[in-house]
Amino acid sequence: MHKHIDEPLMTIWFGNFYRPAFDERAFVDESMTRIRDMGFNTVQLDSKAWQDFAERYASGEDSDYVAQQEYMMRSAADASLAFSFMALYLNGDNLYPNIRFSPPIHGASVTKLDGADGRWYKYWSEKARQSQQDHVAGLMRLYQEGHAEITVDGENRLPICSMWDPIVAPSFDADGISRYRAWLEKRYGSMNAFNAAYQTAFSSFAELQPKDYWFAAKYGEESCYSLSDLRDHTPAFIMWADNMRWQAEELKLYFAAMKDRLHGIDSRLYLMPNMAQWGHLLNIDTSRKSDIGFCELWDTAVRGIDMRMLSPHVDMCHYYAVPVTIDGDPDAYVVSCQHAHIRSLNPGRSFLGGVYYGRFLYNDIYRFITPEEVVGSIVASGACGISAYGFCGMDDGGLLHRMDEGFTASLARANKWAKQVIPLLGKRKQSRVAILYPTAMALLEPLKVEGADARRHDLLGLYRALSDWGFAPDIVEMEDVVSGLSGYDALLIPADDCYHALRDEAFEAALRGFVEQGGMVIHGQWSEAAELAFGLAPENTDGTCYTYQNEGGLLLAGPYASYPGDALAVWREDGKNCISRNCFGKGCVYSFGFMPGYQIAARTAPHVPSSQKNNALYPLAFMKHHPLKEILLSCTAPDVPFGMKDVEWAAFEHGMVVINHRSTPIQVLNIGNTVSQQPIVNHLLMGHSAAVILCDQEGQQA
Repeated sequence: MHKHIDEPLMTIWFGNFYRPAFDERAFVDESMTRIRDMGFNTVQLDSKAWQDFAERYASGEDSDYVAQQEYMMRSAADASLAFSFMALYLNGDNLYPNIRFSPPIHGASVTKLDGADGRWYKYWSEKARQSQQDHVAGLMRLYQEGHAEITVDGENRLPICSMWDPIVAPSFDADGISRYRAWLEKRYGSMNAFNAAYQTAFSSFAELQPKDYWFAAKYGEESCYSLSDLRDHTPAFIMWADNMRWQAEELKLYFAAMKDRLHGIDSRLYLMPNMAQWGHLLNIDTSRKSDIGFCELWDTAVRGIDMRMLSPHVDMCHYYAVPVTIDGDPDAYVVSCQHAHIRSLNPGRSFLGGVYYGRFLYNDIYRFITPEEVVGSIVASGACGISAYGFCGMDDGGLLHRMDEGFTASLARANKWAKQVIPLLGKRKQSRVAILYPTAMALLEPLKVEGADARRHDLLGLYRALSDWGFAPDIVEMEDVVSGLSGYDALLIPADDCYHALRDEAFEAALRGFVEQGGMVIHGQWSEAAELAFGLAPENTDGTCYTYQNEGGLLLAGPYASYPGDALAVWREDGKNCISRNCFGKGCVYSFGFMPGYQIAARTAPHVPSSQKNNALYPLAFMKHHPLKEILLSCTAPDVPFGMKDVEWAAFEHGMVVINHRSTPIQVLNIGNTVSQQPIVNHLLMGHSAAVILCDQEGQQA
């Protein structure tokens, strides 16, 4: 019999590599009790595709490793926990034979440039897919007793992490070379088109060798294209972009095939792969941390993954957020922003949050923020439960079992609160404002490219500013714009200087239609989608400071731009437009000659240049007349009327979630029926914590 979870799923990965598989069983039992007491109801066992699992399926014999896995299942039941499986990961694992002594099952593996075994799933191989299917079938056949069962949108389902960190690798054997050549031929249609893009003179696709089409083969494993390659659309950038697009499309084919295969084992299987272990787009820049290993793939823009493309081929599409910025600074808004993205990956269906807990390699992030505020942000996103990483592990985190009592007490309060309030809230209400996700940049621009960190921070800064002003912004993708932006008053478009590589005419037409019908679009520098859709070609400027409403503004990360149109702000040095307005039909497009989100999210503030002498100039966040805020509020109203810096709000059918990210308490007026993580005294919500304010039956705040 399965163990049905009659509350929101709160699951945590139990184990990593050899822990706790080779620990004393007393440690396993103690850990299960601690996991239960921290508010989790399920453990996700590290049950990757090892040879000794296959031997267990075939002969019934247990290795020490498999026997310990089975003991964990019994120990979980004794602690009133259910279990599920993390079943598939890369080629089974990436540290054999140093940590595991039973080999991983490849099925079929890719071939490296030198002809060696790449020890990586060949994702398109029938043999590889069959081996994965056999492993999941074996797990579900032997280990049904105590496996978690959940209710999702009215149906009973069996949750399983059907893949972890999926990354397609090329194969340089005859099969892999032929497959990529065929993809190029389909993409370009003719040899002439390929030669024009790559500036080559081949007679047929059959002539292409790996160095002619694969970036790492031509330029080296550690190489990347340059910013000038990107701006000039050189063959180096085009080759990189093609490599990433091929990987993304291979992942789509893989997940589509595996969905049918795994549902064929049991239609109740709820496929919830973790698409990325360390967040998406807002990844920490590991190149600044050369003393840490195994991090070359943390930047998701080197993986070739488009999660919205994969979403229809899984039952729930998500990844694990880490509350840390690209610079390595703890920041709970990263979790909030990424969960708005996760919500966009699951239109019209329930989704789980994903989060990292523990001592992060690059910073002890939970010294500065709390699990309570992080869980608060996940609940505010509309998640129906949470999947977390991880209780114990010895490589890149998962040290929850060694965290201090203050942390674990905060996590226990957060989880128990989440299980209580999620069923009470109902559906999350749509915001009046949306932010377009920079899909092309997320797919194609690694952090190694000059200025990429600033462009990525543009998204985070916009999200944080909107939250401060009382909005609970949605994140949308290009296909959502094509489907229609009904209910939205404004769309903000952050930097995406790779859009030209994925240009979509249907999206641009829909964007123009949104504005012509009265919508507002706000964009900044390097927002190619807006530039191309509305014909707004930027000009160079000598400007570094600007004037808006007779007030001087300071900026970081030039050079900047000037857009045509009615001037709302001008550059002080040359008088060109700094902020422009162009009207189309009933609506308007507002163009900033800088990245406003980056100016808000940046960890440093500019100083007044000597050329400005004794003029009083301020960073954007400290402008008395904040141009972004004033422009936005000219066309819409906040989702809640009481926005405050570092305080998040989200409205639901039956109440509101409020998260105080400040260090100091805030006053919550008209408290009514409130469910809080910490006691509210004198209407004060404690710092770094969250609460739900419930509504009466008429939807009014009680």
